[in-house]
Amino acid sequence: MGGSILSAWIKKGYPLENIFVEEPNPSEWLKKKANEGLNLNYHQPKDIEYCFLAVKPQSLETIIPILKSFSNKSVTFVSMLAGVEIKSIGNHVGATEAITRIMPNLPAQVFKGITALIGNEFVKKEKLLELKTLLESFGAVIKLSTEDKIDVVTAISGSGPAYIFLMAELMIKEGIKAGLKAEEANLLAKHTILGAGELMISSDLKPDKLRENVSSPGGTTQA
Repeated sequence: MGGSILSAWIKKGYPLENIFVEEPNPSEWLKKKANEGLNLNYHQPKDIEYCFLAVKPQSLETIIPILKSFSNKSVTFVSMLAGVEIKSIGNHVGATEAITRIMPNLPAQVFKGITALIGNEFVKKEKLLELKTLLESFGAVIKLSTEDKIDVVTAISGSGPAYIFLMAELMIKEGIKAGLKAEEANLLAKHTILGAGELMISSDLKPDKLRENVSSPGGTTQA
């Protein structure tokens, strides 16, 4: 997910020299961007405004020394670690540090993401607004009122793309089984999902009403 966000920022034109990435096993793509100006494994750069935590939750312990090096330096920590509370991160970097949690999703790669955001009381208002703008560069942003809601967000939008990919997978499989060529079923499934999503966003009708409009009583969809 961190790579998806980084890719989106680079596509948007964010200066590579302003981005610092700590990655012990960099991909060839990341190495290429480092050759173009991105700071790779720079170690403790100065004047960092936001420190994004984009590792697996079980890997948190391995990056604690790096995180602690940013404490007391006016850095806003931005965690993508599912299931790891702000309080837990504060136990490592300092209870009074500015800490936020976000839950983005994979469509950020194509600037169609949705990201939930929540911060503790030590995050300055202007920093939260600036962070929101950063996140909006690859999709929509929803600011949560309480931290416990982020687990629900994880299930709906964080994992949600997998549900849609599975739906497409099954539609394609059934289409082929019914006699369509693979490329025909693939195109039909993808564009049906794309079109339905765009329609839901642009329409004033709720999804249940849109579904009813397609499912005419006694019609083929209902059947």
